[in-house]
Amino acid sequence: MTANTTATSSSSPLLRLLQVFDAESLGEGDLMAGANVLAAMCASIVNLLPPGAGLVSGTGARLAVGVNFLAAGGLTRSLVDERALDPIATLQANLADHLAVAERYEEGLIASMTEDLKRRTRPAPPTGMPKLLSLRDDIEGNSAPIGDWAFHDLLSPCCDRGLESITASPAIFVESSELADLEQKLRSGHLNRPYVRVTLVDADSTTGLSQRVLALMRGTGRVDRSGVPTVIRGRVAASCSMSNLKLGMLHGEDGLISNLLWLVDGGPRLDPTGTVPEVVVPYNVHDEYARALAIAWRCRLDYRQAQSPTIRHDWEPRQREWLAYLNKLEPECPGLTLAARPLFGTLIFGLARMSSALNGEKARWSAAGVLGLAKLLVDRMVQCRQRFAQTEKDVACRDLAVKLVPKLVEGPLDAREIVRKTSRLRIGECRDALDVLNRHGLIRQVEGGKWELALPAPQAVAKLRTPYIDV
Repeated sequence: MTANTTATSSSSPLLRLLQVFDAESLGEGDLMAGANVLAAMCASIVNLLPPGAGLVSGTGARLAVGVNFLAAGGLTRSLVDERALDPIATLQANLADHLAVAERYEEGLIASMTEDLKRRTRPAPPTGMPKLLSLRDDIEGNSAPIGDWAFHDLLSPCCDRGLESITASPAIFVESSELADLEQKLRSGHLNRPYVRVTLVDADSTTGLSQRVLALMRGTGRVDRSGVPTVIRGRVAASCSMSNLKLGMLHGEDGLISNLLWLVDGGPRLDPTGTVPEVVVPYNVHDEYARALAIAWRCRLDYRQAQSPTIRHDWEPRQREWLAYLNKLEPECPGLTLAARPLFGTLIFGLARMSSALNGEKARWSAAGVLGLAKLLVDRMVQCRQRFAQTEKDVACRDLAVKLVPKLVEGPLDAREIVRKTSRLRIGECRDALDVLNRHGLIRQVEGGKWELALPAPQAVAKLRTPYIDV
């Protein structure tokens, strides 16, 4: 199959959505890298929430959300790290720092500090300290409410970062690139549902680290807490180089790589060239993301909430369309449906949390745009996988097919007639190239077994050079 994600109008729902959320700025001028960052932001907001978060339709049907993804490629990887994941790491560090100060307050160590250090640390008032300390060792989510005063403080940097962080702070966000380090940190995984950021430095997706992460995603992993085996399940944000992604793909559906949604550089692009752009005042996405992260963080720490966070949205028709789309792509990219099934709902949830529509303003984006973004992301994943799977012979055959396009402009021709018009071309090579053109929908057969172009030559060549799936 071939696909065309080239936009023909800047008023399309997808382009409008990317304009509203300032994707070009997120990608530092690269619209597609910005789309990847936006998707990573949505996934991260959702992945931080307590279990049970999702969309609820008018009929009461629930759609679970949360996506495990992998960022690969120089630009996408660096931007996702910097703009989507580093802010969460800061929140986790702030939490550990504040709880470390609270622990030392309880131990009486702060009383022995110099007056200058006491002024800099500004420990929490004694009336709130016991509640903050109750959070210190709370991994299961059973402590009493710690009060509104503490939430603001826990989100902010701690004035004293010189103290060693406590080892039992609730690990909402876990970072690691080594198996032993990950095992240690998972023992404090909050609610047994941590959000894990892992860097894959080895191309072998069957290594101990990769298999541990895969078990974490599937909920088949366990951690040892005081001699008691505990089942733990988490969401994952992985990253690796493009070369390691290619090698990791070779391990098939049993490898970690094939079970993640890929956010990658390259592939299908949006091209609004030649259109008159609609004037759109974008959201301040950086501030909106920070606000949404704070809300998600509070949801994890605020045990006064009786229900998991949900958003009202009639998701059923779009989700059916989304699943049908994934089903068509599954043969070309085994494992895609499992990895990407929650993507549409996750984007809806994350964008709503980053949207001023939550404050009563009418949404300036649509579900159609969200579905377009979801399709664009998986198209890029499929195209990347196809590019990795291509042999040297495949590449040569595609290049030959490009050279045959001008010959077919002259009119319907069969393989032998094309060979006579082309020097040093064998009949078998010609038929292979015609098969490529036919499979991409660029030629059609007419009377007498001859072939003619189904598209203007420039469009046919463009599709051959950028193969992907129709949306």
